[in-house]
Amino acid sequence: MHRFQYYKVASCTPDVFIGDPDANKKEILNIIHSLDSDTQLAVFPELCISGYTCQDLFYEDILLKRSKQVLIELSYEIPENLAVVLGLPLVIQNKLYNCAAFVFNHKILGIYVKTYIPMYNEFYEKRWFSSSKDLDTDSICLDGQIVPVSNKILFKDTTTDAVTGIEICEDLWVTIPMSSYHALAGANILVNPSASNDVIAKKEYRTGLILNQSARSY
Repeated sequence: MHRFQYYKVASCTPDVFIGDPDANKKEILNIIHSLDSDTQLAVFPELCISGYTCQDLFYEDILLKRSKQVLIELSYEIPENLAVVLGLPLVIQNKLYNCAAFVFNHKILGIYVKTYIPMYNEFYEKRWFSSSKDLDTDSICLDGQIVPVSNKILFKDTTTDAVTGIEICEDLWVTIPMSSYHALAGANILVNPSASNDVIAKKEYRTGLILNQSARSY
């Protein structure tokens, strides 16, 4: 099929089961198998494997280990030729990070680590998560493979020249969003996995924010 330089992306909103990575895995796979066959990239929300509102369950080793294992299992079960972005909590050198994994053809190609951790109004993320600014490594071992971790990491599709950059939720709401750096480095697909809640007027503000950032980053 000739795509005329279009790249088909699916923004996926699963039913989320808080603190139940196995139920979330099933839901993620159900959505993936329902996508159009020509979908090239599927983006799932922030912390979709564990659920965003786990609160102090994020301190539980059982949840963290199972979330990581479910990511590995999903990497093998996602169909080939479909790139997928998946959110999960990940321990890196004894610190917990809010991460998004980029999975393609049964491999975890890289991990984006959230930079700006909100701590205002209803958000309390600094209680559990560290910022990518605290990272003192650029790779981790997952499933026996060395996987890069960073807040400045891009993924290039060599068959279409699509270059995907990831930021997570709050990373877009700051003065200089992480997606601005991605665009300057050559990204032409910018994705933002988010578990943003719904309050009065937020939807309209968020839509305007995304449209404005997209226009600036072209």
